[in-house]
Amino acid sequence: MLSVILKEKINGEVSLTFSVPSDHPDSEQIKYGNRIVWHDMDNIPRCFVISEEEESHDSNGLIREFYTEELAVCELNDDIVTDVRPNNTTAKDALDRILANSLWEVGTVDNLGTASTNVYYESAMAGIQKVIESWGGEVRFRVSIADDNTITGRYVDLFERLGSDTGKRFEYSKDLTSVTRTVDMKSVKTALYGRGKGEETDSGGYGRRITFKGVEWSKLDRDPTEKPAGQEYVEDFVAMTRWGHRNPDGTYRHRYGVYVNEEIEDPEELLQETWKQLQEVNDPLITYEMSVVNLEHLYDHEVIRLGDTVRVIDNNFAWDVRVEARVIELERDLLRPENTSVTLGNAVGELGNIVRQIESKIDKKVATGDVVDWLQSELDLAKKRVISATSHLYLGDSQQYPGLFIPNAKESDSPTEAVYLTSGGMLLSDSTLPDGSFNWRTAITGKGINANEINAGTLNAELVNIQSIGTDRSIYLKDGQFKTYYNGKHSLSVGAYSMTIYDHGMYDPNPSYTEAGTVGLMWLSSGSDTGNNSSYRGLGVVTYKDFINLGFAKSDGNGEYTSQPILRVNRASKLSQFYGPASDSKDDYIDMQIFADSRPRSENTQGGIFDAPGIRIHRGIFPNSNPSSYVSGVQVYISDYEDQGVEGSFKVNLIEGESNYNTIFNLDRSHLYIEPTLLQIGPDTCKINVHRNVARWQQSDSNYILQASNGNVAIYAGGQAKHTFYANGTKSGGSIELDGKNWGMSPIDSPRILIEDVIFDQEIKPEGVTITLDERLSKALDGKYDVFPSRGDVIVTDKSANSFVVQGEGIVSLRIIGTRKGTNQYFEDMSIYEDIVEEGNNADTSRTKDQPNKSKANSASSGESTRDHD
Repeated sequence: MLSVILKEKINGEVSLTFSVPSDHPDSEQIKYGNRIVWHDMDNIPRCFVISEEEESHDSNGLIREFYTEELAVCELNDDIVTDVRPNNTTAKDALDRILANSLWEVGTVDNLGTASTNVYYESAMAGIQKVIESWGGEVRFRVSIADDNTITGRYVDLFERLGSDTGKRFEYSKDLTSVTRTVDMKSVKTALYGRGKGEETDSGGYGRRITFKGVEWSKLDRDPTEKPAGQEYVEDFVAMTRWGHRNPDGTYRHRYGVYVNEEIEDPEELLQETWKQLQEVNDPLITYEMSVVNLEHLYDHEVIRLGDTVRVIDNNFAWDVRVEARVIELERDLLRPENTSVTLGNAVGELGNIVRQIESKIDKKVATGDVVDWLQSELDLAKKRVISATSHLYLGDSQQYPGLFIPNAKESDSPTEAVYLTSGGMLLSDSTLPDGSFNWRTAITGKGINANEINAGTLNAELVNIQSIGTDRSIYLKDGQFKTYYNGKHSLSVGAYSMTIYDHGMYDPNPSYTEAGTVGLMWLSSGSDTGNNSSYRGLGVVTYKDFINLGFAKSDGNGEYTSQPILRVNRASKLSQFYGPASDSKDDYIDMQIFADSRPRSENTQGGIFDAPGIRIHRGIFPNSNPSSYVSGVQVYISDYEDQGVEGSFKVNLIEGESNYNTIFNLDRSHLYIEPTLLQIGPDTCKINVHRNVARWQQSDSNYILQASNGNVAIYAGGQAKHTFYANGTKSGGSIELDGKNWGMSPIDSPRILIEDVIFDQEIKPEGVTITLDERLSKALDGKYDVFPSRGDVIVTDKSANSFVVQGEGIVSLRIIGTRKGTNQYFEDMSIYEDIVEEGNNADTSRTKDQPNKSKANSASSGESTRDHD
């Protein structure tokens, strides 16, 4: 090969370019689309695809040059993700879902916390980029290779950062041959507007994006900057004095920008993320491009990797180069290591980036649960400030400061930081005021130190008394007691094993400034303790006033807060109340749960919400329901998932005396027991009456359903039985009063129970068409039926138990009517159930039947034919 150049960039292009003589015997084997697997400096297989070819002819002869890109770029840009919406999840889960329909899979993914994004009809590569934007991290693509050189796996790795801090230093005259420093001001912003997700409209679309206009920040509340309510942007005042546009009067104005995050729906979160973004763009982008000699092949400690943190030292420039930065681009000449070039970015030598790096390290350690040495981080920051600062020394020759004056730039170049030393003391400034003068925030004199901010590890003092100047507000610390005073009144006391809060007396017509309540250590005696021993230890909250309230504070957006209670116990009104969190609207889902045991819930991660006895009270639109489902109710859970044999129960006990009670309601796996014989339902007369094995479901005393122990059911209306259903499957109904007595008939008011069927639009022929009855219909009629054609010219013949023949022409409808098998009574006495109501199960429930006389001849007077009844 004539040349092999590897280019790498963090979260950017990784390419391999090589050239070969055109007349080489193997040259023709290299073609567009060929794959090249290269084992990198750490022996990780990386796969490239030839995507471009160029052939040239010069003094060296014919040369073929090939440009390759990573296999992942080729394939993942051609895979489309239609709709993936990872929400409040890990980066690994998001990548799993984005790569689900590709040849690639998730490899090593560091813990980057949780975040959200969405990929909608975009390439898988675009989806990976969105993951990086939302979760952070730095990506690497790799493959696995079998012995026969086939690719057996494709992997996407996402690390918190590539490379490491190896202590590597590039020094002029050793391995640094050239260095170029580039400062780019184009992207600097000193204030940002924040825009979040669009607000959903009534039509289901999205309108104006949310802002943080109503959110207020104050440094008094330990917020990072001042942001009054009503202001739509967040600003960095220090960055403005350094990089802002200069006004004619010498003051500065902001460089504004807009930050948009379509995933954020909460204004507070939007403000936090906008501030973070502002810290990324509030300084010029500074990069260092260097030509270096790669000595890795000679010395192990000279290793260079993409993402490494390195140091650069060159004292031969007009400005001393002493920077600590990361390798963000790396171009290796694999044949001639002396031609290797490195691009550094995020130079730690620049003050703004020092601050961001220290703060970032602290944030990341807190996020992962590591111990943070805060003071050491501050010391590191201060040390880097001093070492990396640019200094100009004026010893009595300053135009404005006649002592020892050390600014960070020449006086003519508008310095922004300075140290001023005279016989009277020392002044320190790290910024300037709007008029351009120094903002002296620290003064050291023979009488003491005056500073806006002091960072210390250990403060040794017999008494600490912090008094707000011009007020009667103070903090007092002595003998392990911490006390605060507000408007001259004792407000808080912390010491030993308790904390006491005092009543401020405001809004009280008869103010009392005594103790309001105490939080402290408590102890209780167990059953086995003797004397003054107390084995049970814990924390107690007590009040000396009227009530205890536990709740949430809700802001009205104007700096005022109201309390939304969770638990309120009022001794004055003898009232105790327990609430769920306050909803924002009627549809807002609120869920309150009470568990008997927390262990089953924590151990059974695959189970449901309730794995042990519990109660759920919830209301609102149930989450993730499709279509939306509004719920409002109370659910009681009994039994136990760990032992399905446990006969869980829900009981109501009636106290009937000292240590004496009676169960009046009991619900278990298979029974519901109610002790009273009369259960009233609703405010009127609806009730369930159970007496002597007879149950009555009553709408009123005269309208009800009666069920006897032999299985018969009677329906009463107006105090009389109107319908009866027998245990053998028969029934009586359509009752009629005859001769002063109530008689029951079939449901169609016929003396006997009839069964009928209709066959519509039957095609018939003169020679006859055989119609076969349904098998069950045939059995129910038992041959006792007749057929009635819809036309008089149609003849029905050859009738049997299961079929008949119809003769004629054209289309006819046939009505089939017969009597139910086993029924031949006309009427029955319905009054028999009156005795059941009075006597319960002892009543005679046998059926009383009025058997009809058989009619054997036609009635001469009416001319109607009456069939015999068998």
